[in-house]
Amino acid sequence: MATYLISGVSRGLGFEFLRQASNNPANTVVGLVRNKTATEKKVSEELPDRKNIRLVRGDLDDYVSLKTAIDETADITGGALDYVIANAAYMSTWSAYDPLGVLGKQPEELEQDLLFSFKSNVIGNIHLFNLSLPLIFRGRVKKVIAISSGFADADLTAKFNIHDSAPYSVSKAALNMAVAKFSAEYSTQGILFMTVSPGMVDTGLHKDATPEQQQKIGVLVEKFQAYAPHFTGPTTAEVAVGLMLSVAEKASIEAGDGGSSVSQFGNKEWLKAGVHVGQVTIGKDGDNVLNGVTVILPRHPDDIYIPCYAGMYTLNGNGKASGSYQIADWGYTSAVRPSPHSPLCPQLLDFPGKFPLM
Repeated sequence: MATYLISGVSRGLGFEFLRQASNNPANTVVGLVRNKTATEKKVSEELPDRKNIRLVRGDLDDYVSLKTAIDETADITGGALDYVIANAAYMSTWSAYDPLGVLGKQPEELEQDLLFSFKSNVIGNIHLFNLSLPLIFRGRVKKVIAISSGFADADLTAKFNIHDSAPYSVSKAALNMAVAKFSAEYSTQGILFMTVSPGMVDTGLHKDATPEQQQKIGVLVEKFQAYAPHFTGPTTAEVAVGLMLSVAEKASIEAGDGGSSVSQFGNKEWLKAGVHVGQVTIGKDGDNVLNGVTVILPRHPDDIYIPCYAGMYTLNGNGKASGSYQIADWGYTSAVRPSPHSPLCPQLLDFPGKFPLM
């Protein structure tokens, strides 16, 4: 049993956090939203019978509303919280596609965009943390998780010339520092503060993008592919939230996670490929056995033991797809899948060599 306060649950990542955290009926999940009535309707339609979900109204840009929301949360949870997940954020579409030099041609609009981003994403979350701390102190888990972005990584930005969403990126970098400061203050008292980034997620933000803006998104994706060559596109909210919750649950002050800023994989890899494929030749000319082997990793090597759905087709007429019986029987796989190019390699599963992943 755990108690959660999750901000920004009306849609996208926030609603998915609400859904997954409330999967366990023993959990109490409080969602913080600006439009409580509309979100209640969405919950009743999409998550019927979730009696462990409660909604409170609050706005990151309105301190009084936040204080009222935390007071209501305390009444719901008995005055304690295990997790605060600070998901709510302001991300402007006006500044999403052009660099600061171009945005600067409209200085008043740029200034407003920067101020809106900083007020919501930094100041609002600082207020949320301070107001929530008395409840976190009385909680069992004592974790404050802020949702950040790989856009806040200065090294990534500089190396791959990622100039997009500058005000949002600046505000998320500031949020990372604010979280580190909170950690410096409270880690010795047993409270874990950290930020986790979801990677590139399709939340519908760019559904109304113009053809010119879509072209700029394409250029950004090319930069992402230069950083992570196997990257093929955005993931779903379901996958991203599942990974971030796993990182949050495993993180601890003892493991050195306090004040850290990590990806959905618990490290500094902001994007990863889903499937890796490698090929190698076993043996040399003149040996009794000369065989090519293709290896398929259904997930990134760090996540290989997380099961994923799988199916089988005939791969060739004269080889052996290791693990095919498991896939046929179970419908999923959770291991490396080697496929020798002939039936003459029973020793393949013990092969100690490394397969170069492409």
